[in-house]
Amino acid sequence: MSHPMLYLRRGLGAELLKYQRTPALLLAIGAPFLIVLLNFCIFYFKGHVFLQPKKDPWLEFWLNNLYPTTQVLFPLYVILVTVLIHQLEHQAHTMKLIYALPMPKWTVYLGKVILTLFLTALSILLFAFFILLAGKLLGIFKPDLRFGRYDPRLGEGLGIVLRVYLASLAMVALQFW
Repeated sequence: MSHPMLYLRRGLGAELLKYQRTPALLLAIGAPFLIVLLNFCIFYFKGHVFLQPKKDPWLEFWLNNLYPTTQVLFPLYVILVTVLIHQLEHQAHTMKLIYALPMPKWTVYLGKVILTLFLTALSILLFAFFILLAGKLLGIFKPDLRFGRYDPRLGEGLGIVLRVYLASLAMVALQFW
């Protein structure tokens, strides 16, 4: 293995070990779950108000989950994850120690960028999975909402999720810059 790849692998391994038991991982898993749980409860108790008769409920459910989240909460989420990833070194005042290590400085930052992008991707994928799961559960527990009669519109929902992730790349780049 060449030296740059070895340094990158070691730097990324160190980053993963450092952030294993931090709030950043809990946030990546818990935030999408709580948002979808909130929308699940809204549709469970007041779905008849939101959904029009003889219309596909899946599109409304996807949009009700994705639009407010991606426009308001997701940029804040990316900022919070980036801050949590950088907080560990700054809180312990170990940035000077990290710079003194016998490895290139780019591996430190690239490891943090890769970890941030991984946590963002994990969160977005879990968000899509929880939306699908919540819609299926609504189809089982509230058959009058008609979730079981329609296709879950996976293509459209995942298309929006992919665009959100691509937009998050720009937000992560700005945060690291």
